[in-house]
Amino acid sequence: MSWNCLAWTHARAPLFLPADRPDRLQKACASGADALIFDLEDAVAPASKNQARNNLPAMVQGAHAAGLPAWVRLNHDVLHLADDLRALVKAQADAFVWPKAEHPGLLNAIDEALHTLGAPRDLLAIALVEHPRMIGHERLMQLTMAPRVKALALGSEDFSAAMGASPSPALLQAPAQAVIRAARASDLLAYALPCSIALIDDTQAWQDGLQWARAQGGHGAMCIHPKQIAAVHSSFQASAQEIEWAQGVLQMAQTHAGAAFRMDGQMVDTPVLERAKRLLRHI
Repeated sequence: MSWNCLAWTHARAPLFLPADRPDRLQKACASGADALIFDLEDAVAPASKNQARNNLPAMVQGAHAAGLPAWVRLNHDVLHLADDLRALVKAQADAFVWPKAEHPGLLNAIDEALHTLGAPRDLLAIALVEHPRMIGHERLMQLTMAPRVKALALGSEDFSAAMGASPSPALLQAPAQAVIRAARASDLLAYALPCSIALIDDTQAWQDGLQWARAQGGHGAMCIHPKQIAAVHSSFQASAQEIEWAQGVLQMAQTHAGAAFRMDGQMVDTPVLERAKRLLRHI
């Protein structure tokens, strides 16, 4: 299977999987996730880092064989970064997650290293925002303009730890909204929830966080357990009613030659028409 043969830019529910646990790969492939994130960072003990890197080619190949894009979360520690990048390129993953994303200049260096290693230009990055110093429009927009960045995500656990508080909606709604807005302003994907990603058994809190994120313009949610995946798909997938509305808007627009018109008590002009087109593109 050729490099980057699997498009991942519609992945709503990517699932983390420790790269030192290939025994979990088959279950992950059958979980309903639409991308797998092979983790070299927090989920892997220091003594297992090399083995995790060595596992990547077979795990990426296994994900591809199941029809799933394969992402790799790199270590934020620069002592591991060079080895991670070589392993990323060797495995021919589809994207990488850049953790503790704070310095766009570092991604410039990563971009140059990847080019030297022979990685294609469409090996793209998900920038994971995990510190409160980044929650400002200017700093977030700098991330969106860094090389290879295709998506922004909020690391709710690390962000909450840096704040010295629990990952509650009261703490996380504002940064999640800031991440989503910055991503959408640059036409990037956004994965940001106002709740803990570690909510495995509290299904109501997880569902509430997902619905809030979709209402804010979020694209999906990263998952750490298969139990979380179905709720992500149901929350971010357009409903039959929304699809019917969007199709009706496009049909009526064809008879109005670009002029505004009224449909079901709503005025439809250019921004409403664009919203309908976007919804149908992302079914």
